[in-house]
Formats: sequence, structure tokens, C-alpha cells
Amino acid sequence: MAQKDISKTLIVGLGGTGQTMIRSIKKRLLRTYGEIPSLVKFLEFDTDEIDNKTDNTPFKYYYDGETMEDFKYRIDNEEFLLISNPGIEAIRRDPVCSEKLDLEKLQKVSSRLKGHGAGGYRVIGRAHFLNKSQKIIEVLRQTIDSIRAANLTAREQGRNYN
Repeated sequence: MAQKDISKTLIVGLGGTGQTMIRSIKKRLLRTYGEIPSLVKFLEFDTDEIDNKTDNTPFKYYYDGETMEDFKYRIDNEEFLLISNPGIEAIRRDPVCSEKLDLEKLQKVSSRLKGHGAGGYRVIGRAHFLNKSQKIIEVLRQTIDSIRAANLTAREQGRNYN
């Protein structure tokens, strides 16, 4: 069996496109390695809930001459941080947000929104992100620390990972 080189990796997704990207990368890892290596971690930040409900069919792929089928491509709760809507008044009071955002544009756009997400408006997504920046930094630090401390599992070593 050929040696499989793998590096400690953190893949971060932001928004709906980030969710799509993470699922795509997980599918590629499943096709390449037959699993998602333990040294690869994912984080998704979004203003909407995890969108795993849109695809209820398992992912079919071929690995090592076998047809495989599972849901491992989905985003897990521990890989996800909801950046919830703090509301326009909280954003106005936040010194980071008020300094870095066009509050007039934010007010205009936020009045059109229905629901919890950013609705595709970048200024709303930025406001949510900046408002939760301390939590985001904390989650990134914890995840990076866990990756630094991670080692290949015995099973992965037996499967010829390097």
C-alpha cells in the first residue's frame, strides 16, 4: 500500500459558500483516503444554522475498489459556530462594529431582512462577524491548539499515513 502523506490542517468556511466548500473537501478526502484523516479539522462560521438538511441522501464514493456510502461529509456541531444576529442596536453600541461598518447602509439593509441570517448582504455578515470576533478568535485558538497537539491514530499509522 502506498504511503499517504497528510499534514495538520485547519479548513475554515464562512457562510453558505463556506458550508458548501467544507462538504466538497470532505467528499474529496473520502474519495482519496477512504476517511477524513484525524489531522484535518474543519470550522464553519455562519449567521444561519447548519444546512445539513438539504441533502438527505448519503454520499456514494469509490475507495480501494469498493463502493462506500455515508454521511461523513456533513458538518458536525463541533465544527460549527453560529454567529447569531445581535440586532442593530447592539451593533451600534459595539465599538468595533461602529468604527468599521457603514451604519447607515447597515440600517437600510437590515430593515429588508427576514429571518436570522445575513440574507446575502455582506454588510450584515460583517456586522455579525465583528460583533462575535472575540468568540471567533477563541474558537480558532482552541482548534489550532488541538491540531498542534494531534497525532496520527494507531489505525491511521497502520493504514500507511505519514
